[in-house]
Amino acid sequence: MKYIFFFIVILLSPVIKPQIVYEPITNSVYNFLERQSVKGLITVHSEVKPFPRVLIAEKLIEIRKKKTLLSKIEMQDLKFYENDFADEINSLDKGQTPDSTRVEYFTFGHNNRLRAFDYKDSLFSIYDDFVLGYSAERFQGSTITHQWGGFSLYGYISNFIGFSFNYKDNTESGKYLDDRHNFTPLTGINITNSKIGNSSYSFQHDEVNATVTASWQWGTFSFGKDFVNWGSSLSPASQLMLSSKTPTYPFIELRINPVSWLRFSYIHGWLHSGLLDSSTIHYSPVQGRQNYIQIPKFIAAHFLSMDLTKNITLSLGESIIYSERIEPLYLIPIMFFRIADHYISKDSSNTGSNAQMFGDFSIKVPSIRGKFYSTLFIDELSLTAVLDNKNGVSSIGYTLGGEVIDPVIENSALVVEYTRLSPFVYMNSNIAQTFTSYGYPLGNWIGSNGDITYIKYSQNLMRGLTVNLWGNYVRKGSIPAPIQQYELPYPSTLFGLRKIQKEFGFEVCYEIVNNGWYKLYYNYSNISDQDINRTPSYLLGVNKSIGFSISYAYNTLSR
Repeated sequence: MKYIFFFIVILLSPVIKPQIVYEPITNSVYNFLERQSVKGLITVHSEVKPFPRVLIAEKLIEIRKKKTLLSKIEMQDLKFYENDFADEINSLDKGQTPDSTRVEYFTFGHNNRLRAFDYKDSLFSIYDDFVLGYSAERFQGSTITHQWGGFSLYGYISNFIGFSFNYKDNTESGKYLDDRHNFTPLTGINITNSKIGNSSYSFQHDEVNATVTASWQWGTFSFGKDFVNWGSSLSPASQLMLSSKTPTYPFIELRINPVSWLRFSYIHGWLHSGLLDSSTIHYSPVQGRQNYIQIPKFIAAHFLSMDLTKNITLSLGESIIYSERIEPLYLIPIMFFRIADHYISKDSSNTGSNAQMFGDFSIKVPSIRGKFYSTLFIDELSLTAVLDNKNGVSSIGYTLGGEVIDPVIENSALVVEYTRLSPFVYMNSNIAQTFTSYGYPLGNWIGSNGDITYIKYSQNLMRGLTVNLWGNYVRKGSIPAPIQQYELPYPSTLFGLRKIQKEFGFEVCYEIVNNGWYKLYYNYSNISDQDINRTPSYLLGVNKSIGFSISYAYNTLSR
């Protein structure tokens, strides 16, 4: 087997490009690149994230060549990010890695970028940081605390392999704790330990992500566990296809870029169903220690993006959720999954899988420093029913949004976005095949039968110091019963018991050093819910909170 691997390396060596490591989507460099792309200085495609570090380095080099078009703060930002991606930039500029060996501990080093450990030679490199953080929030006269620690590393082997690993252990304490993150853009959690005191509650949860990537001139192949975002959206965990709402899951991923105007992405993931497979229960003489296996659950999806012009991009894709066992047909990246499902299930939909189709469109208008985008997600489509003038398209979601750079004041940005999801989006009559993992939507955080209007204004006051003003207006109807999807008339969006959630937030963020953050925030919410069993009573009505956080090597997405 090892000889096969070495043969592949030798075969690909003429087309090897700098190694690939994907940068976490929480890095503020994404906002910087998005800003320069909307202004027309560079071209980046945000419908698929995360980006490779080498791609980010390439874009920073392009921006450097147009530095006369940057504001004073943007020039300082550029230098700041060049420190973070210095080795990738140097590799691209020189075309090779240096022969000398570099070893640094707990220092800003030659790149003026703080790291706990930094090693690099002509074959191997590794970059390591400790993950540390603490936050405190005052809510209803009580204090909620969150502390975390761990480590984060990434590196390269030769010109072929990149790897990354991130681990974070969390402890949250307080009287009013959200231990599920059910109706919030915050990523879902899996509690590992909890403790109930006289007047407080605490729990622990951990996060671990790891990815190994092989790369060549026109593509990459990854095996990992991390976040993957598909779809145009600038609000947290709001992509309709794949967002950061659900905890990470293992996957294999293929990305191909054969020509500059065409990109193809494929993913096959192992999801968490949370459903007991009763056939696997094994008796144990110790009470409460019976062993069992959950029903296996999988996702296969592919996404094709085409640049119609320099500033117009159209993307089309589909996904399929299936269960029980791995299906070889869904391991073929270019397979038409919906038709493959017809072949697998023969003439009975009761043995089939849950297929989705989606499209994404974005257009940039550099003359007004604007970008406009839209996403369509179709969870149920029957062409026969459409032709018969019935409910052929019964479960759809869509997003309409826009961003304007420097709308009035320099170094600012304004985002307006609206998303609507009809009943039964992300649902299925087979509960092992819903568009979820760990019980959270794989896509937009509000789930089916709801809509959300999101507005955000950002102002950069100096290098690393940003003020964000944001607001949400969310409406959510009843959680529909699966049987209603197969009955006429089809229920309208927002039917049933209504929940209305109005939110406003003010946030001051200062990135002191690369990935070293201090944040001060204020949140206001006004929530009403006609379903008395859905929303915790302490969240109803008007609530206000204020808090701060300080962290290194880990950043939460700003609202």
